[in-house]
This record gives sequence, structure tokens and C-alpha cells, in this order.
Amino acid sequence: MNTAASLPILAALATTAPCLAAGENGPIVITEIMVNPHGTDEGQEWVEIYNPTNAAVSLVGWHLETGRGVTSNFPAGTTLAANAVAVVSPKRGGVLGQASTRKSTYVNTQTSWNTAWGAGIQVIFVESFWDYPADPIPVIDTINGLDNSPGSTGERLQLRDAANKLIDEVLFFDDEVTDSSWPDDNDSGSIQLLRDFTASITDNNNGAAWRLSGPGDGLGSSLANTALPAFPGLISYGTPGRLPTQLTTDCNGNGINDAVDIVRGTSADAFPFNNTPDSCEGDCNANLIGDLTEIALDWRKDRNANVQLDSCEINAAGGVGGVGGAKDTNANGVLDSFENKPNIVITEIMYNPAGDDEGKEFVEIYNAGATPVDISGWKLRDLEGDPATGAIPAGTTMLAGEVIVLMAGSGPGVPADILTQFRAAWNIPAAVSVLPMNPWQDRAQRATFTEEVLALLDASGQPVDVADYENPQFVVGSSWPATDGSSSIYVLPSALTKTANDTGTNWRLSMTNLDGAYDSVETVFITDIRHTGSVGSPGIVWKTAHQAPTGEAVISEVMYNPNSNNGYFNGSVPRTEWIEVFNPGTTALNMSGWYLRDEDGHSGQVAGNTIIAPNGTLILIPVGAAASASQAEADFRASWGNICRVASLVGWSDREPLPNIGALSNSPAPGTEILTLRKADGTVVDVVNYDDDGTIWPADAAAASPGLGTGWSIYLLPGHYNAVDNDLGANWAASLQGIDGADINVQTTIFNGFDIGSPGVLAGIADPGCSPTCPADFNGDGFVTGDDFDAFVIDFEAGNISADFDADGFVTGDDFDSYVLAFEAGC
Repeated sequence: MNTAASLPILAALATTAPCLAAGENGPIVITEIMVNPHGTDEGQEWVEIYNPTNAAVSLVGWHLETGRGVTSNFPAGTTLAANAVAVVSPKRGGVLGQASTRKSTYVNTQTSWNTAWGAGIQVIFVESFWDYPADPIPVIDTINGLDNSPGSTGERLQLRDAANKLIDEVLFFDDEVTDSSWPDDNDSGSIQLLRDFTASITDNNNGAAWRLSGPGDGLGSSLANTALPAFPGLISYGTPGRLPTQLTTDCNGNGINDAVDIVRGTSADAFPFNNTPDSCEGDCNANLIGDLTEIALDWRKDRNANVQLDSCEINAAGGVGGVGGAKDTNANGVLDSFENKPNIVITEIMYNPAGDDEGKEFVEIYNAGATPVDISGWKLRDLEGDPATGAIPAGTTMLAGEVIVLMAGSGPGVPADILTQFRAAWNIPAAVSVLPMNPWQDRAQRATFTEEVLALLDASGQPVDVADYENPQFVVGSSWPATDGSSSIYVLPSALTKTANDTGTNWRLSMTNLDGAYDSVETVFITDIRHTGSVGSPGIVWKTAHQAPTGEAVISEVMYNPNSNNGYFNGSVPRTEWIEVFNPGTTALNMSGWYLRDEDGHSGQVAGNTIIAPNGTLILIPVGAAASASQAEADFRASWGNICRVASLVGWSDREPLPNIGALSNSPAPGTEILTLRKADGTVVDVVNYDDDGTIWPADAAAASPGLGTGWSIYLLPGHYNAVDNDLGANWAASLQGIDGADINVQTTIFNGFDIGSPGVLAGIADPGCSPTCPADFNGDGFVTGDDFDAFVIDFEAGNISADFDADGFVTGDDFDSYVLAFEAGC
């Protein structure tokens, strides 16, 4: 097409009145959305709207709506002038806390907005953008903020008028979650409609018409003023109150903006949607796939990150079929320039620490080579396109075998002494170098195989090592460890190489007391809402044999979503969940002081002198709101039968004082319920990271049989009663009445629903029964506790023959002394 002749077509596309989408009426267009501002979202999200007509429009009584609710109506007198832009902002802001205690802490004003984003912005303030049940907000319904990670169904944002007529709707997604044409959410930038489409309520439902705001993005994005108290530490980019700068790219020379070509369908842009017409990408290897698309799908095809396929570079230097020649002298298909880089390896990544991420993320690197390496000017960068961090200071040399921690040295509200606080939080020895990187680019939590391709770049900008990590919560079947919201991931000691560390099976989630991992402590800035700290081993590369759970006991059944609720929703502490623990060994286990730990915290400890015989089980339950531990255990037996060994624990609910495990997740997924059984000293005995996907792990009852009104446990299948098999979903099944000993509970006041399970029963295992496991278990309940001592004293004082502990036919002081010795020994 002739370029000059096509210019009027481009102008027409930009100015012609839009064709209305089904159900949408216009004329006002949603043009920018601050989905996920940097730092706390509350009070800082916003939606921009534009009037593309030549007449003012009254917005009185209009509101925003999502699938979760509506905002309050726009105030009386609200008008949007012709060709003008306005921002809809929450009136209140605050800090996320427990659902029952959250309160707003400030009120947004026009002055605060002018300070943060500049003067001349029309702001429409609405209530019920966020849910603050403890505040006197006049509107009950609420959208409760914008969804930061809209899944497969997206986030449906609607603008409606006073008659509830739909004016405009944007169904947006997050590319990191759905692999769509929508921009990635990077936790700092708005998404904004390109200038070509700002008059169209049709085109703003196409992700290719939007771009992510950021520094130097060509859209004219600016950084919010960070000094504003109402926007604490805000470091976010956008163009609120003004349309973006026109971006003009025409790679195919047809006189039409590339974005217009893609949105209109006149040019294709195949996955992974890089906003470049496929015809412009080049195809140097003639495989009918654009070179840029190939590189975006697999960083290994461009190991020197010069936006050219390595195979074509190799062929141009004398290779054949992408192998050999001057640039691949060992003929293995890998550029010599990449293979000859220093042997510096990424060994640990903290991308989702406890609490807010600012100042807490880190990446650990290790010199696996035999010689020192000058790493001056090196940076971290995500190869998919995000900006690099600041550079490592000049004169920094990494000795052979040395470990260095690269940490977040900047972010919203990060104090000047963050290095000191980071060292204190992790108790890092002075001999270990910790380098704050300024600026620090956040590590993605929603990492996929094409998102968060983390690279360590040398001073020339070429990759030295790459760890293309994934978060299994967003990549089905991923081999990478899941994040639990507080722990780093680290490379196994058998995989400390630049090749092995790009394979997910060679990484593990840091777990306290395994492979050198430990808990951080809180400082003034490095805090989290649950006060449990993060887990990792910054500065420590574990080189000896990998430490696995001991497997002395095995979690064999979990009732995580019972139908019984004992009034949880009216404020009671839950009591109807339970966990079965099995002793697969040949000797008795003393579980005194053992406890549960998950991603939220830890429970209280098992009572002293709690013994499980070989092939025996122990049922762990919450004390909850019961008057005592013994009452909780009696209530459990009243519903589930006279089970021998039941132990009740405090700290099983987020309605109990911290620390606690926050109850078991009703919607478990990789990382959302990593349940561990630990000894009193923290030794990890068993781990179960259960799920309810219905494919590998059994589906939850509510999902599998909606409306049935029954909850079921999941249990370990016969033949898999060990600590390796019980972390594999295929070895678990949903309890069904009459199969493997499962039955329905007896309804009681506490256990008030129908639940199916088999607590205390393992198929194919002969339980030793309720006989005492040691003489000090005076009441024969399987435990040695104060109840046994009290029962013995009563019988002893009464002269009952049951107190004849030495079995000599008399009840004397010798019996008392013998019993005390046995009791103190736990047997």
C-alpha cells in the first residue's frame, strides 16, 4: 500500500465514531486502569474515563461495577466536559489487615491527587471502592478493589449511568496469568488504552490496544510524587487525567499504526503477543515462525540476548543447521560466547517474602569456578523485557567459591539503612557480601515460562546465567517449587551449575532446618502481618547431601474442608478440621512438643509424653473454642467414635493469637497449603503440599458434588504410607463411605454436618489398639499426661489395688516412687 495514500485511512480510524459493542452504549470510554500500584493497593487504585464527544456529559448517579459489587454513585454536579478526561478514585485508603478489623487510615482529596500526579486532574471520589467493615461507610456493596491477577475469566470492569445502563465495559486480563494479548501486571504501572483507540468502546476490549505504563515507555507516563502521606511510598507510573502520547510504529510500511493493524485483524500477532506484526519479525531459519516469537518462547534460542536467533548467527559463521563453525567450535549448538562466560551461578531467589516485598527480595549468586571474577557493572534483568536493576559497584571481585547476596536496595518507603536491617533480619556474617541494587526491579510472583526469565548480565549486557523460574500456581504441571508467600527457592547441592539451575526439579522451597535454611527476624522495616518472618539461607550455599524430611511419622489423612462448621461464620473459632498422623516405624514415637507448621505460621505443641505405638495413629485436632483440650478431644470422639489417640492443639485458626496456622486452606493449590509436621526442635518430619485440582489430587467435596452438603477427607492410599509417596497427589483419594474404612460422622452440636472420613483407620494396617504404650499411661488413652498422674494419685490415696504399681500386692510409697520415675521418664 502507498504510504501517503494510506494516511487518511489512519486518520479515519482514529476519529470515526466507534461501533458500539453488544450491550454497551457509550459515549464515555474507559481509557486507563491502575490495577496494581506499587506497594499497598488500598486507596491508590483508580480508573480513568474519557469523553470523546464535543458535548459535556452529566455523570451524576453513575458508578463503577465489577463482579464483586458496585461503587457508590458519582456525586451531584459531576460533569465530564467535551473531549475531557477524569479519574475515578476511592475516597478512602488504608492498610489490609484481618477482614473483621480493617479500617481506612486516610481520605483522598483533590489536593492529595494534585500533589501525587500533578495539577489539573478532575477526580471523582467514590465510596465502597474498598471494604472497611469497621468504618461508617454508607454503602454496603463494594467492589473491594480491582483484581490484580484476573484469571481465566478476567476482571469485568463496567461503567454504568444513573439508570444502570451499561456505558462501557472492559474485560481485562493479565498476560502473566492467561497468556493473552493484554499487558503484564508488573506491580507499578497502569494499563492504558493507546491514543488510536481512546474514542472506541469496542477496541478497549482488545488487549492489543493497551500498553503498560513505565519509565520511558513513549506514552508520556510520569512517576507519582512519593512524598504524599495519602499515597505512602507510592512508586507507580501512569498518565491519569490526560490521554497518552501517540505511539507511531509502522514496521510493514502500510501507513497504518502496527497496533491498529493488529487490533483490526489486518496483521497477525501470534503468541506470545509482542505487539509486532508477525510479518515484521523476520524468519532467518525459514520455519514459518517469527524470530522474535521464537526468542520470546525460549530464551535459549538467543543466549547472548541480541535479538537474533543463535542458530542463524552460528550458520552465518560457518555452521550448518545451527551447529559448528567459528561461533560454536565444540559443535553443541550453543554459542561459545555464552559457554565461556565466568561460572557464576544463581543459587537462591527470594521473590515472595513475608509481608510487602519492598526491601526484602534478594537473589544469591555463587562463584562455582576456580578463579576470581570481576563482577563490576553486572546487573539483574528479566529477559522478557523488564528494565535491569542498578549495577554492581566498580571494583567488586568475586572470589572462587564465594557467595554474594544481591538485595532490594530501593522501593516504596525503603529506608536508608535497609542494608543494616537486612543483615540483622538474616543474621548475615560480616564476611558475606550483601550488595543493595539501586534501583531494584521487582521479581515476578506470577512467573511463567515466558515471564520472569531472570538473567545475571555482565558489564557488556550479555547473560552470564539465567534462571527461568516459574510459579506453579500459574503454570499447571510445572516442576518448579511453589511459593508459600514467605520462603525463597534454592538450588539443590547436586545442581550448582549454570546448566542445571535452569531446571525446576533442581530447585526446592526453603524450609527451616533443611539445607541451611532458617527464619528471619523482624526489624523496624522488615516486618510482616503474621510476625513469622521469611525463610531462606542468603549467603549460604548448601554443598553437602540434600536434607529431606525424616519420615518418622507420616501425615496420612486430612480433613481440610468439613461440612461441619460449628458456627465459624458467626465468630466461633473452628474445631472440625483434623489431621491423621501414622507411625510407620517399628518403635514407639514420643511426639511430645511436636507441632504443625504451614505458610501462615505454626500451631501449639502436642502435649507431653504423647506416644504413638508402631502402626498406630494420632489424630490432631484444634482446641478451638473448647473449654479445655480434654473437652475438645471428647467432642471429637462423640462424633467420630472412640478413637484411641487424639491430641488437640491451640493455634489452629487465624482467630487465635499469633502465631497460628490460620486453619487449613479450603481451596488448596501449590503453595497455598504446605503442611509440615515438626519435632519440638523444628526438625522436619513430614511435608504434604496438598491440592484440590481434581486431576492429580482429589477434588474437594464442594467442587466435586456441589449442593451435596457433605465434606470428605483426603487419605493416603494403601501401599504409600511413607514421607515420599504422601507428597504425590496420585497417592491420595477422597474418602467415600464404605471404602477403606471411611464412614459418616455422627452429627453433634459441634460436628453439625455430614462428613466422611476414617480417622484412626488405615486400610491394610492392624492398629495396636488402645492398650497403654507404657506403664505411666495410667488411664490407658495412649498418652502420658498430667491426667495420668492425677488419676494415679486418686487411686493411691484411696488405697485402690490399681495403684499397686510394682505389682507386689500392696499399695505403698514404693508404688508412688516407681510411678513418679516412670512418669518423669515418659514411660
